[in-house]
Amino acid sequence: MRCEFCPLRKNRFTQRNFSTCRSPICKEHTAITSLTCRECYGRNENV
Repeated sequence: MRCEFCPLRKNRFTQRNFSTCRSPICKEHTAITSLTCRECYGRNENV
């Protein structure tokens, strides 16, 4: 699976996932986010 945040030219594959929806995320972006993707975060904010 490819990281949701990385551009395609980096071609970065990962085994890590967001904790809520299981979308792929690489090690570099894991440190930046709280393991909640943009869509899931937006849904939780609107509830």
